[in-house]
Amino acid sequence: MQGTHAGVWLQNQRYSPAIRQSYLFIRTMPSEQTELFHYWDLRDLALVRDYFVRGCKRSLAIFRKFYRRWERHADANLAAYAAAEAIDVRILTDQQLYALYHKLYWANMDQAAEGYMADCCLTAGTEDWLSQFISRHIADAARRQKAITILTAPTIPSYTNEEEIALQRLARKIRGQWRTFPDFFRFLQRTPRFWKALKRHARLYYWVENNYYAKVLTERYFASKLFRLVRQPFMGDLATVLKKNRIEKNKLLHRLHNPWLSHVVYFSEQMTHMQDYRKMCLIRFSHFLRLIFSEMGKRVGLDLNEMYSVVEPEVAKVFLDRNFDPQELRSRRLRTFVYGTRRGYVLYHGRTVSRFVHEKDFEPRNSAADLIAGVAASPGIARGVVRLVRNAHQPGPFNKGDILVTNNTTPEFVPLMKKAAAIITDQGGITTHAAIVSRELGIPCVIGTMIATRVLKTGDRVEVDATKGIVKKI
Repeated sequence: MQGTHAGVWLQNQRYSPAIRQSYLFIRTMPSEQTELFHYWDLRDLALVRDYFVRGCKRSLAIFRKFYRRWERHADANLAAYAAAEAIDVRILTDQQLYALYHKLYWANMDQAAEGYMADCCLTAGTEDWLSQFISRHIADAARRQKAITILTAPTIPSYTNEEEIALQRLARKIRGQWRTFPDFFRFLQRTPRFWKALKRHARLYYWVENNYYAKVLTERYFASKLFRLVRQPFMGDLATVLKKNRIEKNKLLHRLHNPWLSHVVYFSEQMTHMQDYRKMCLIRFSHFLRLIFSEMGKRVGLDLNEMYSVVEPEVAKVFLDRNFDPQELRSRRLRTFVYGTRRGYVLYHGRTVSRFVHEKDFEPRNSAADLIAGVAASPGIARGVVRLVRNAHQPGPFNKGDILVTNNTTPEFVPLMKKAAAIITDQGGITTHAAIVSRELGIPCVIGTMIATRVLKTGDRVEVDATKGIVKKI
């Protein structure tokens, strides 16, 4: 509901232009796996992006004002989480527990209102807007592709980069050789300064593998990552890579001496950072929401999945007044459609979805196509067997050389990406995770197809021409 509530309603209370509508489908399959499909109106994304890009022609003043407001909300959001870390929800009264939920929910919503505007930088169509913008401002055709590579390279660490950089710094301080992980783990436990550092790392990043669920990572988990790092003959310094990217980018922009181009590249970088931190705030909220809803559910006689079906305006009625219909909550989990507007949102569930919504209206018209077009994010050609993955933590069999097909990649997809011969996504932009990681790995990648997960299924054989941005069934 975050995209519907904060990404549309709250956003429109604050900004014009803003994203004016969104569509959300939730359905639970017979396998008990829940699928979620969220759609923006692409015209809204273009409207918001064009507003900022036009503003960048004169200066960065409009964008910087917007960005500073997001920073204040993001800082307040993280401060609310830090305070909540010390709270035991089991000992709170009903009113205190509800107050904690309300505080954390709106702290998250506040930063998400700006954070979802960053989705205006997503790719829609067969050309990436930023690549096109850069191309229009570089006269020498022979240098365009190299310029695009330099100007879209990451310079700001993602939240997973921050965790990796912190662990790399700790790994460089450790000297010694250990044949097995248990030996290494005992060494850490017996060495006070390293054990203290590891515990602090786990306390800061226990949430880093959360998605739309909560998973608490322990010292042992991070010790296993540390063990792999200290056994590597050479550890690449991610912080150094990002710094090098920043230096190369600044040098090129200085040579080009084009203020509008410099402003738009900066705008795109910061929007990518906002997208990343919006996701980070959401997955950290998932941790607290699970704790709070589990406790609320115990007190009112609902299981966690039923509590997850309660939307924000209803929580007080369900929890404080004990006024709810369990059958309706179960129905929502099976099938729900939410239409978000500037005035609020409408929720349909169960059979009412069929009465008021035609799901085919939201399916791409060429969803049976044998030829799929997207944006070439990392060049190259590959053939292989499709593996459709919706959840990176439950990917099913995935062999080296398979073609990874998913909606969009996030850090937990990296182990699969390293095995893949090519990557295809529905969403994305030239500066988003799939594009950046695929270029780092040298893997062909086509992003922004919008229909790949509907057209392709596990077992299909495809040819990926990521130089032209085309995927073809063979």
